[in-house]
Amino acid sequence: RYVIEDKDVSVIVTVKPDDFRETGETFEAKLLDLSQNGARLVVPNEVPNTRNLRLQVRVDELGLELHLAAGVCWCNRDETGRFQIGCEIKPGIPPRILEKLSEGGKVDRRIEAEYESPTELHVSWTPKGRKEVVRVQNFSRGGFCIFTNRDVVAGAPFHFTIMQKNGDPLIVGAKIQWRLESDGGYLVGCSFLTPKDLQ
Repeated sequence: RYVIEDKDVSVIVTVKPDDFRETGETFEAKLLDLSQNGARLVVPNEVPNTRNLRLQVRVDELGLELHLAAGVCWCNRDETGRFQIGCEIKPGIPPRILEKLSEGGKVDRRIEAEYESPTELHVSWTPKGRKEVVRVQNFSRGGFCIFTNRDVVAGAPFHFTIMQKNGDPLIVGAKIQWRLESDGGYLVGCSFLTPKDLQ
C-alpha cells in the first residue's frame, strides 16, 4: 500500500447509478492511499456502503490517467468531520503502474507493510463467546483482513488469541471496519484495539 505524497494527483469519482434510468453523481475527491486492490479517499458527501464507483485518477506530470472500477466497503467521518471511504478495486491496478507513481515521487511506500501471518485465527465475537476459526487474508501493522461465514457488523469490537513463541496465549483486541460479501461468506477488514478500548 502506498501513501499519496503529491496534491497534484487528481481524482474524479462517479457514483454508478442503480439502474439505467439514473445518472451517476460525479464529484472530486482526495486520494489518501492506494494499493493494487484498494483505495482510501476523502469525499465531500457520505457514500453508502456497497455502492459502485468509477475512479478517474490523473497525474498530468507523469502523463498517467487511470480509469478504475471500485466498490465502497466502508464510509466513516474522520477526526476533522470529513467523510472518508475505503474502496475495493476490481480488477486490480498493475504493479508497474504503482511503481511508476512511486518513481515519479507521487506516492510513498507505506510503513505498515504486510507481513506473513497465520493462516487461521481463533476469534471470539463477544467477550465471553465461544471461539470460532476464521481464515486470514492479509496482515499488517495497521490492520488485517479475514474471511468468515458469520454476518458481522461494522464497528463491533472482538478479540482473537494467538500463541506466542514461549507457548503462552496472547489475547488481541480488534474492531471491524468493513465487511464485503464474497464466495458465500464475508471478507472483513479489521483494525487493532488496545485492552482499554475493549472495556
